[in-house]
Amino acid sequence: LLVALAAMTHPLAGIGGFIGLAVLFFNGARETFRPVHLTAIATPYAIVGGSWLMYVLQDWDAFKAQFIENLRDRQTGRLGLVAITGEAKRYLEAFGFSPSMNPAHRVRLIQLFPVVAGFGLLVIRAFGDRFARIPVAMAVAFAVALFFAEGSRQAWYWVLLSPLAAIFAATTLDFLRERWGNWSAYVAGALFIGATLVSVGGGI
Repeated sequence: LLVALAAMTHPLAGIGGFIGLAVLFFNGARETFRPVHLTAIATPYAIVGGSWLMYVLQDWDAFKAQFIENLRDRQTGRLGLVAITGEAKRYLEAFGFSPSMNPAHRVRLIQLFPVVAGFGLLVIRAFGDRFARIPVAMAVAFAVALFFAEGSRQAWYWVLLSPLAAIFAATTLDFLRERWGNWSAYVAGALFIGATLVSVGGGI
């Protein structure tokens, strides 16, 4: 139900929820899956989607002008190197690395280090740990979906990956704690939280 409701807030949120369900299905849930579960999954989508469709049909022309035209604007139709560099720019801008920003904003890159490190740790563990594969597969699948579905490469869509980013950052902190003790995790966590507060609060 929550995934279906998320899809009503924004199409990309719905895509992310569907990807999450699919990854869980292919990483363990498949063995216990029964046809009745499909009904349980489809029912919330049918109820929420049907309600949304009833609302849309009240003024189809307005819906077409707002939603469908906006959707077309998001599809640049360009792939290849231009799209890849644009996608990289999306994430770099989200962390303050942009020519149009004050260089001081790049302090937010501190946030990126534990996220990338945690992702790398889970990739290594994924070869022998099914549970490590789940967040890795979700992140890769959603990043690919974002690449193809959101052609305008707007940086704020990074927020849709933030729950997975939190998992990756926590993985890094746990690794530091096991390797060098609690103090290293505290220091890294303080830097991460500090950069986050600066980012959210606009202190720089």
